[in-house]
Amino acid sequence: MPIHQLDVTTAFLNGELKEDLWMEQPPGYESETPSLACHLHKSIYGLKQAPRCWYDKLCEKFAEIGLFPSKSDPAMFLKVDERGVVIALVLVDDACVASDDLELVREVKEAIGQCFKIRDLGEARVFLGMDIHHEKDGDYYYYYGYSALAGWRVLWGSPGF
Repeated sequence: MPIHQLDVTTAFLNGELKEDLWMEQPPGYESETPSLACHLHKSIYGLKQAPRCWYDKLCEKFAEIGLFPSKSDPAMFLKVDERGVVIALVLVDDACVASDDLELVREVKEAIGQCFKIRDLGEARVFLGMDIHHEKDGDYYYYYGYSALAGWRVLWGSPGF
């Protein structure tokens, strides 16, 4: 199963605020009237609402391309159609897209790229602290980094573990 990774550039800045928010002029902004304030329409980093605004925008745009959040894990999005299943795992601004069909992976990545500015990182190598290794037979093996207790690598997803 091909697993590809991408990164959404400045993810939180894509969120749209639902509430009326104002802020003081940021340092370095030169205005003739220092008492003026900025009316925010989009979320910015540091706002308590920023993660929720980003997630809402992500769900909206993903729904447009047929990806819907799983009921068991809202960070896992699924697309199921006659061509197959696509899984997208998202952690803030990092995502992995996987499917049995490499062409579906490419199409979903392209569709996400039309919704947001992304960096396509190609075949996944590291995600959430796991090293991902692809074998020639098509199997993927996942390794967590060094165990704090034993100092040994722990292997996940491999037969016998």
